[in-house]
Amino acid sequence: MEKKIDENIKIKKFKSIATFVGKSVFYLAIMIVLIYMYHFIDVQTTSFVYNQF
Repeated sequence: MEKKIDENIKIKKFKSIATFVGKSVFYLAIMIVLIYMYHFIDVQTTSFVYNQF
């Protein structure tokens, strides 16, 4: 009985760690993509609606 409880605790702990690591990698990837996209933005060459006024 105790062995089954210990296995359940280990499984829950592994799932929580895996969820944390997975979310961290996912959000890090989003941040890297956003920074990469920001690198290509040039403020002077973008078309702005009020440029002609």
